[in-house]
Amino acid sequence: MIISQLQSVECVSADYCKSSSTSPFVTVVAQQQDLCYGLKQFDITLPIPFHSTPSFVSDLCSLKWRLNFQITVATNEKELTRSFVDNFEDTVWTAPKNVTTKTFTWTNSIRLVPNHLRQFSSSGICKSLEL
Repeated sequence: MIISQLQSVECVSADYCKSSSTSPFVTVVAQQQDLCYGLKQFDITLPIPFHSTPSFVSDLCSLKWRLNFQITVATNEKELTRSFVDNFEDTVWTAPKNVTTKTFTWTNSIRLVPNHLRQFSSSGICKSLEL
């Protein structure tokens, strides 16, 4: 199983915090769960809302975006052996009752840019992307 999340990370500058141990505020904006047993590949679609604020950094705070993937895999291949019950016309697969698993987490920072062409062209990103 894989869980894909689009997350926003908001950080307030240490100069403007009341307490010294302020951690970033993480919000899950979009999430998708997929069961990928027996598949070689699959698609992930995480919609970005139009009202989302693009990535930025200022003296007061910063807003960054990231993709977070939680991947759960079986650690014992023998537990996943398929047991079949044959009827005259159908073959039915019975899932195992218990499977030993391990979960991995992978986080990838991304840059969210403005979606309006006027904002996009004025931000200087067009020149860096050679549009």
